Amino acid sequence: MVLKTLNVEYEINGKTATWSKNDDDIVNFTEFGVGDSFCFKIDTANEKSGLIFCKSGRYELQTFSGKKIEKDVTIPEPFEITGSWTVQFPIKGTVKEVIFDKLISWSDSPDEAVKYFSGTAIYQKKFNVPKDFPIQRQRVFLDLGRVNEIAVVKVNGKEQGVLWTLSKTVDITDVLKPDAENVLEIQATNLWCNRLIGDAHLPQDKERQPNGTLSAWPEWLQKGQPDPYGRETFCMRNLWKKDDALQSSGLLGPVQIMITGY
Repeated sequence: MVLKTLNVEYEINGKTATWSKNDDDIVNFTEFGVGDSFCFKIDTANEKSGLIFCKSGRYELQTFSGKKIEKDVTIPEPFEITGSWTVQFPIKGTVKEVIFDKLISWSDSPDEAVKYFSGTAIYQKKFNVPKDFPIQRQRVFLDLGRVNEIAVVKVNGKEQGVLWTLSKTVDITDVLKPDAENVLEIQATNLWCNRLIGDAHLPQDKERQPNGTLSAWPEWLQKGQPDPYGRETFCMRNLWKKDDALQSSGLLGPVQIMITGY
């Protein structure tokens, strides 16, 4: 019941930096353009509390008291969850179900309902852990790779939290079934601008000035009716134009199961 903070001083390619994190936070070393090449985590969720290593290698650590620790860590390569995904998009009061043969940005879809979609779509997939993947007595993480912008993860019906930071990784050790089929559900939410760009292709309200600002409240809005042109959004001012670039959206992956070591 004591909050612990990990203060890390590290060196990469002759350059030094520091990083501080609290219990159960993952520390990704992203300085100097090296990406998530390795990471530490303070683990307090199981009986074997301590540091979790996320990449193989030889580590030399020094505690606050001055004690030096050397440790060789060997971690199996992650396996990628590949194949098609079922994705559900709530559109105009109905649910549009789409099969993605591979993970792509919604903005790259030829289907305009998906291309200009803004909101939360649900990805669903079933997978089995390979028999030769050594997950016994290890901490197992699900890494979503790239998600634009926010994800809620469920594994076998149990929610694993909201992922909104740069790192889209969650510990699934306690819910993963090593010898049976697993059900993965990911709720991905993007930004609003793609729907605004899509609606910008529709005829302009007569109550708007050429710069997109309102000169009067639309009659359909005052009467609580739908936009007569089929527009799904309404803003006081149109900040996005039809020729503006769409933002990358949804789950892009790669989605991987990763093992860590102590």
